[in-house]
Amino acid sequence: AIPVVRLRKHIGLVLQESKLLGMTVQSALAYPLQLQGISQKEIQQRVNDWTTRLNLPTEWLNRTEQQLSVGQRQWVAIARAFITQPKVLLLDEPTSALDVRRSQRLLEVLADLSDRITVVMVNHQLKQSQQFANRVLVLRQGKLIHDQPAEQTDWTSLEQQLQNIESQQNAEWEL
Repeated sequence: AIPVVRLRKHIGLVLQESKLLGMTVQSALAYPLQLQGISQKEIQQRVNDWTTRLNLPTEWLNRTEQQLSVGQRQWVAIARAFITQPKVLLLDEPTSALDVRRSQRLLEVLADLSDRITVVMVNHQLKQSQQFANRVLVLRQGKLIHDQPAEQTDWTSLEQQLQNIESQQNAEWEL
């Protein structure tokens, strides 16, 4: 078994509603690297690299969580995850608050890193999953109902199945 602290150094997590812990964007980006004991020079290099790569505006760096929109906070959280250079990246609906341009940019970056990082993404947008996924898992009430390589997935059938499930859930909520 791998100790949790050591394991955590290799996993990045982006929640659907990410927080900056009362820090400025600059501090929030640097913080996980400071915890890992990385030099200030290396921290600054990684922050500069990822803010450039993700087109994160420099005027955001001195802003706090309250001065950012939900989508901007999500983009900062994504940058913070990439900065740590994880081996596994867990993403909970990472594009839910992003505009189309940033959503597409995220998928481009993930594709660029696909040979160096394992990504597990929760996503309710089938078009996006179809574009990015190499394996598709669908859970319903905590049970796995679909597990297949993306290239073997019948996306039209899957979409219909998910729409049927959603209709059933909506009917249950109306009772």
